Amino acid sequence: MQSNALPLSGRLACYNIYRTKDNKYLALAFLEPKFWQTFCLKMKLDQYFNHQLQNDQKEIIDVLTKKFASKTQKEWLEFFERDDLCITPVLDFPQTVSDPLILSRGLMTSISYPSGILSQLRTPFVNTGSSELRAPLLGEHNVEILREYGYSTDDIDELKKDGVL
Repeated sequence: MQSNALPLSGRLACYNIYRTKDNKYLALAFLEPKFWQTFCLKMKLDQYFNHQLQNDQKEIIDVLTKKFASKTQKEWLEFFERDDLCITPVLDFPQTVSDPLILSRGLMTSISYPSGILSQLRTPFVNTGSSELRAPLLGEHNVEILREYGYSTDDIDELKKDGVL
């Protein structure tokens, strides 16, 4: 039986993240049957060839979890290097900020905060004419939010006096 409910939620073995032997991760994104079937053949998991979207994925996820834990991320990437598969390493922040694709797309930016300049990733949907927005500081919008929820100035002043804000 097939289920299309929340296919990108991590409940499918074919669209999931797996830890490798060196405590790094690989992401699989095999929503098209041809990719899943190629992957199953490559991994010698023919028994799951037609179970890509079945409801109960626990067994397949458990098998893949054990398999991926048997080699390092680098070993797996080399293993799949010549295959046309949607498999990619999950990068940590230092790897991400130096990744050639990230850099070539101009996705790194510097944002000014009161504490100094911080590097951060931009959305991949970049409008080159847009201004840079920083993340709010902790508590920066407390007063505005409390006003939206009906708190009066006196209520907010009382919260400040009591050390809540």
